[in-house]
Amino acid sequence: MLPFVFLPFFMRALAFLVSFLSPNDEARIAIKLSLPIWTVPSLVTCILFFITALLGKSLKIDAISIIVLGVVNFVSAIAIIIADGLIFF
Repeated sequence: MLPFVFLPFFMRALAFLVSFLSPNDEARIAIKLSLPIWTVPSLVTCILFFITALLGKSLKIDAISIIVLGVVNFVSAIAIIIADGLIFF
């Protein structure tokens, strides 16, 4: 059950980091709502983090396991991005 909650958090957090180069969907929504650009992306990422933390606590999964899951996902995503760049360019 945790991957189904963790992966959306991870993907939104990664999109939040990448959006410093180019505004993502949430940043564009914030602009349309006349809010500071990072308000909506920060709010979405924090809500997903909170849900992930609550689920991890209810499933009695320690923070180290969740951090390891995050590192593995991050390394995997970077490997896929690099491989995509090497294969198609």
